[in-house]
This record gives sequence, structure tokens and C-alpha cells, in this order.
Amino acid sequence: MIYSFATRHQKKVALILFTVFYVELVLPNIANAISPASFKHFKTIDYTSFYSKSPVGDKEDFELNPNVNAYNNSEGSSPEKVLDVNIGGPGQPEMSSFKSVNSNDMVDLFSGDFSYNIPLMDVGGYPINLHYNSSISMDQEASWVGLGWNINPGAINRTMRGLPDDFNGTDSVSKTQNIKENRTVGVNINPDIEVAGLPLNLKATLGVFHNTYNGWGIETGINASINSGSGSSGLNTASMALVNVSGSLNVSNNTQYGLTVSPSMSVKLDAVDKNEHGRSVTLGLSTNYNSRAGISALQLSAEYRSMHAKWAEQMREFGSLAGYGYSYPYAGISFAVPSYTPTITMPYTSNQFFFRAKVGSENWVVHPSPAAIEGYVSKQEIKPEDRIQKIPAAGYLYLTKSNDHSNFLQDFNREKELPFNDKTTPHLAIPQYTYDIYSISGEGTGGMFRPYRGDVGYVRDYTVRTKSENDRFSLDLGFGGLFHGGVDFSATNTTTKNDAWTTQNDMNQYIQFRNSDTTYQSVYFRNPGEMTSNSMAYYQSVGDDNLMSVKLSGEKDNVRANNTLLLFKNGIKASELPISAYLSKKQRDKRSQVISYLTAQDASVYALDKKIISYRENTIPISGCSDSITSFSRMDGDIRKAHHLSEITVLNGDGRRYVYGLPVYN
Repeated sequence: MIYSFATRHQKKVALILFTVFYVELVLPNIANAISPASFKHFKTIDYTSFYSKSPVGDKEDFELNPNVNAYNNSEGSSPEKVLDVNIGGPGQPEMSSFKSVNSNDMVDLFSGDFSYNIPLMDVGGYPINLHYNSSISMDQEASWVGLGWNINPGAINRTMRGLPDDFNGTDSVSKTQNIKENRTVGVNINPDIEVAGLPLNLKATLGVFHNTYNGWGIETGINASINSGSGSSGLNTASMALVNVSGSLNVSNNTQYGLTVSPSMSVKLDAVDKNEHGRSVTLGLSTNYNSRAGISALQLSAEYRSMHAKWAEQMREFGSLAGYGYSYPYAGISFAVPSYTPTITMPYTSNQFFFRAKVGSENWVVHPSPAAIEGYVSKQEIKPEDRIQKIPAAGYLYLTKSNDHSNFLQDFNREKELPFNDKTTPHLAIPQYTYDIYSISGEGTGGMFRPYRGDVGYVRDYTVRTKSENDRFSLDLGFGGLFHGGVDFSATNTTTKNDAWTTQNDMNQYIQFRNSDTTYQSVYFRNPGEMTSNSMAYYQSVGDDNLMSVKLSGEKDNVRANNTLLLFKNGIKASELPISAYLSKKQRDKRSQVISYLTAQDASVYALDKKIISYRENTIPISGCSDSITSFSRMDGDIRKAHHLSEITVLNGDGRRYVYGLPVYN
């Protein structure tokens, strides 16, 4: 069949073969013959400049920001600006694959992939081999000895989770966000009628507004409120009671947000006994329904006040009691859609200004106001000084640095993070440390390890402040039989702040992160799969494998965390465990594979190579003096900082010691 096809289509087959020959042989030779000056040359992206610094006060803040160079063409044109965006940096294929010199499996019996291993030499008793694997993917890069081939004496690869473990607070994470100002400007006309002696008050609203996001809109509404009270006296005129019932119904229609109905009702009971001791009880109920969002809130409120005898006269004179008492906050049920909190929260600033002018006639007891006008300006923005947030970051190895700094970003994530509500979501999200994962490769060693801490510690969000400014001005004038007038102005500036729970927290002092000393190791590396027998004293001090929680006292917004753990078994409280000392491991965990590390500052003094040695590419010094070898310090103050990991040593149980002393920044 093939012969028949080739005989019948000789010219087509010849054209196909000629095209293959031209593409494979002729075009590469033509490309090599062309002068390199005919092409634009791109400078290599400098991913080693991974951190840029800007001095702030007496300290320096650092941000993750690669230095991406622009390119120049050979004709000397002006450089084009390249966006300064962190794209992660390339991997290094030489360090991504390793094969032991003793491997001799030619074909994988499961996948059928071909592999080959060629021993090359011994360097001080350490074997070096050249290996090949045929399982090449489309996105795989070629190493220094070809695609699929590699020479790798061994490396430690680090998988970063969350923040880098060796951030100590002088490093920072930067977030830049600039949003369009959300401004709403509107004008309302509110005719209303107030009738003396009647408990009913009616008010209508017709307005137009403009929002910078949604454009123009129209809103209409009607508000009706009623206030009624009745009093009674006992046989003794010193004993009396007053019941006041009030309610309101607000209906508004907005072309952008739909129809909203907001009813509310409250009942207030004031009473004075024969001993002229006064008591006041107030109950309230309100809700809010929107045609697009549904029921967004249901609020219940209760308030109790106890009065002294000297205030009883106020009730007789003014019809109500005033004084000190107990006020219970409302119980709310929220039906709003929850949202996730981002890692870095941008501080917003809200500004509201409200103006109201009401001019009408005053006819003794009736005050109609057909010309009531309202105007308002509402905006939300990120101030220019808040658009760039540089947050100092503390990684897993340096969480102790965050004890006394509430503005530090800590190395942890939350699982199932939802806004806390004591009714709908009474449980806090589960925090998880995001320590990095390290994998070892080398002849005679291997495996994975991670850092561990010898203390309990607690995590929290960094301090964030949001600001709000509210100004209100009202003018009320009435002319006719009598003059009716009034002016009202108010200005309110508020700041909302979230911070760590430090007040009314007795447990805080016993679970803080602790610094290392001569007898205590705060952070250490260990293989999580290593089966060793360790002391159970530490685990028993924190309740062993029982479920536990911190004992809380008080209620609502007045809660204290006691220094006691509640232990549970089968969902039932079994016992209480008082905490009176620092919760930390007194004894070190046993390890057959000891993994230690040196920072750049320590490695400059104690490392196997106190400086980083660099060899010029494609230059091999065989004999005599050569300038192909250069060395530079392990610290430069910008990229290679004193507290960064610079050397890791692995000591196996058989006494073999592996030193990985070339830090590579991606």
C-alpha cells in the first residue's frame, strides 16, 4: 500500500521530503550566518533582585518586588518600560531531578519509560553520575547536559507555603490597591405634616441621586410613625406607671437597589413604687426586607434601668425616667452573604455629609412643610497615604518576633474563614501554620523535612484601622400665626480598629511564642515520618489527645479567657486543666537524622565555605593560577540578608554528613 501510494504521488512525496530537509538543515544554517546585530537582544530578567528596600524612619521596610530590566535593541533605541510585576521566576532543571548512582532499572515496568545511568567519577568518595529519563513533558526544560539528561550531586528543594519561613519582620509584604472613589450625591424633597396632639407623623420622600459606579437613580419613599403612651396611678399617689408604645414603617423604592421595607416597634414601661424607687424596661423589634436581597437583618433589643428615689420626680414632671442602669445589647440574626477576608485588608475611609432645610407655615398647631429639602454626599475611598500597605512579615522560624508587634503579618492561614456570629457561626475558623516543606536529594540520603516549634503560640491578624467622618446640618423654619425655627449641626469622627485579644486574657502569658535559650530549642527541623519515642510530658500538659478549649467566663461583649483548659471526651466535659507555667517542650525530640541550619550571618563565621564560590561558565582551571573563580559575601544587606537561611547540614544515623551551602534565590 505504501509503495502504491508513493508510486502514484511521486511529486507530492518529493515536495514533502524537500520541505522537511529545508526546515531541518538549511534554515538553521541560514540563521547562524545572519549577523546577530539584525535581531533585538533581550537582557536577562534579574530575578535575584527579589527584594527592594525603602528606608522608613530608623528601620527599613522590604517588599517582594523583582527588578525587571528593560531591553535595548542593537540600533540604540530608547529602552521600553517593562511592567514591574512579580511573575515568580524560572525554575532550575539541574536541581529538580536526581538519580542515585546505584539505580539500574532500564525500563519502568509500569509506564514503560526508558531510563539510563552512567557513573562518571568520584569526588572525595562521593559518586557523580549522568542519568537520563525519557518521560519528557511538553513544558520540560533542558538541563546543562541536554533534554532529559542531568548531572545533579544533590540539593534541598524548598516549597514555600504562606510566607517564607525566614522572614523576621525586617522583610515585608506589600500590597498596592487604588480604586475609584465611590461617591453618591443626592437631593431629596420631603414634605411632611406635624399635628399637635396626634401621635401620627407622615413623611414622603422624592429624590434623585448620582453614584460614580452606578450612575443616575431615583428614589421614592414614605415613612409613617406612631407614638402613644398611657399612665396610671395607684391608691398611693407616690406609685405610678407609664407605658409608651411606638412604631414606624419605612417604605422606600430605589431604581438601583430595589424596594426596601423596614418596620420597627418598641414598648417602654416606666414604673415608680411607693418607696419612689423607679424601674424602666424597654423592648424593641425591627427588621429589614429588600426585594433583591431578601431579609437582611432581624434585631431584638432589651434594656433595663433601675432608678433611685430622687429621680422619681422626673417621671412626674417629664413623663419618663432618666438615670443609670443596665443596658443589654441587642441580639441580632444576620442573613447577609458572608465574604472572605483578604490576607492584607486595605483601610477604607468613609465620609458622609447630610443637609436638611424645612421651610413652611406655622398655623398654631399645624406645621405643613411642602418645601422640605434634603441633600447628602456619601463617599468611600482609599486615601492616597493608604493605597500602598507595607506590612512587616514574620515567618514560621521567627514568629517570636511578632509577640510585641501587633502590626506584623504572621505565617498562617485559616480554614473555612467566615465572619463570626454567636448565633449563625459560633465557631472560629481553624488556623493552620503555613511552614515551608523541604525535600532532600543526595547519594545515600533523601526524604522530606519541615520545621517544628517547641511552644504552643497563638496567631492573630495584624492591626487595621478604618476611618469614618459624619457631618449633619439641619435648618427648620416656619412662618404664619407663630414663628417656628430650629438649627441642628453635628459632626462625628470614628475609627474602627481590630487588634489582638490582650485585655481580659489570662491565657495569653502562658502560650506566647518563646525565644531559645541554652536549655530550650524554640524551632528545629525534623523528618515528619521519622518514628522515634519522645517524652509525653509536653503532650500531657496540653491535655494529651483530648479535645480542649479555653475556659471562658462572662457573657456577650464582656468575656474573659481564663488560664484553664476544658478537656472533653465523647462530647462531654471530662475535666479542667489549670495552666500556671509556660507551655513548651522541656525535652528535645529524638531524631536519628539531625538537620541543622545556619543563617547568612552565622554561615559567614562557621560555615564550611564562609563565602559563596562562583565559577565562570565554560571555564575549567586545570593547573596554575586562574581568575575564573570569584567569591562574594553571604550577606549583602539587600537580597541575602543576615537572617536568611544560608546553609543546611544533614547528619544521618550512620554518621554521614551532607552540607548544602549554596543558597539560591528564585
